[in-house]
Amino acid sequence: ALRCSRKQMSSKIVVVDSRISSESENCLIKLGYTIRKISPDPRFDEPISAHPDIFMVNIAGKWLHDTAVHNAFTISEAEIKLNREAIKSDKYIYPYDVEFNCIQIGNHLICNKKYTNKIVIETALKNGIDIIDVKQGYTKCSVCKVSENAIITEDVGIAERAKQYGIDVLLIQKGYVKLDGYDYGFIGGCCGLIENNLLAFNGCIERHPDYNLINDFCNKYCVRVLSLSGHNLYDIGTIYRIV
Repeated sequence: ALRCSRKQMSSKIVVVDSRISSESENCLIKLGYTIRKISPDPRFDEPISAHPDIFMVNIAGKWLHDTAVHNAFTISEAEIKLNREAIKSDKYIYPYDVEFNCIQIGNHLICNKKYTNKIVIETALKNGIDIIDVKQGYTKCSVCKVSENAIITEDVGIAERAKQYGIDVLLIQKGYVKLDGYDYGFIGGCCGLIENNLLAFNGCIERHPDYNLINDFCNKYCVRVLSLSGHNLYDIGTIYRIV
């Protein structure tokens, strides 16, 4: 995997959980990225309460996001601010926390349709994007995007459904991404495609037992993998490149 080595100047912006490790943060800064952070939101379970993929999703080039995120910063000119569905509790616990936890892969939106924000679904359909309905609510957490037609996941159900739609899938072992408060995190939540040809991991991807498979799969799509730190992979709810 690649390593951070030189300082670059750029206006590239990524959104991350404010609790990202200093090592990972410094690596992104060295690569020329400006970092915007999401602070923990008390409406959600603490370990995931600042995860970007809990608050935002990109559909057809537009960022659709929880209004709470907008209070922290303007995402981009192409954005749609949304209120969450009303619930009876003051806490958004699973599956009611997954309204934005979905991902567009090519001309498909992979999501748990029942719990995805209705405007997100409508926006996808209006843009001619097919819905791939899956059982896993934490869909984006579970999906690592490699290209517009290739994903990596630990979720068997997502893998099977994606293959039905012609998406190339690498199914890997689960349990090797950490997330405090949970048995484990997910591969999609510990990384982000920060360039078309660069997949950055929060932690050391070489420590994953399926590293060789992951590296070879990414190479097939001319995507390089980058370890942002020397630590074990840790789920921070996706690293989103927004500009």
